[in-house]
Amino acid sequence: MSNGNYRAQFHIYREYYQGSPLADIWDKIIHVLEEHGMEGSHAEYTGLLITEWIRTTWGGLLLVERHIGDSKEVSRFDQLRDRAVTILAEVAPDLPGHGPIIAEIVRVVRIDYRGKYITKIKSLDQLQRDHEIWSRANTPAQMEQMAIEHGISVVRAYQINKVVQQRKDKRDQPMLPGVTA
Repeated sequence: MSNGNYRAQFHIYREYYQGSPLADIWDKIIHVLEEHGMEGSHAEYTGLLITEWIRTTWGGLLLVERHIGDSKEVSRFDQLRDRAVTILAEVAPDLPGHGPIIAEIVRVVRIDYRGKYITKIKSLDQLQRDHEIWSRANTPAQMEQMAIEHGISVVRAYQINKVVQQRKDKRDQPMLPGVTA
């Protein structure tokens, strides 16, 4: 994923991470990166890459410090450290002090999210498809065309449209005072 592609899809990631630990993890990683001198949009992009790795690797799991593998014991947090090293080396090779940055990111995830369930979110392709159906299908004829384009039934296209609209409404509509979710 390139920085440009990320910028174009930013709102989709924010929308689908909303309400899950992934949104908080992303924000905390951005905060750590910015504290260590990384510029805002680069910090967001780097934070997204790390958060996406967490989602794709740990999605559907409780985040516990468990050793993985038979012969070589590697904790999930060691895996996170290794992946963050690779990401920072690719995205910000000129940023000094990768070691302390990575150690702090791993520490934040380990302390703040141990024992939390990492949400298993649909693939980005499905999220983009759902958003495209919602944004382009304004009439029954357009809904039918979107169903044909994406190889789904018209009924499924309407269901997707409804779910995306409900998420958008929930995100855009502020909570009333005194009302809890």
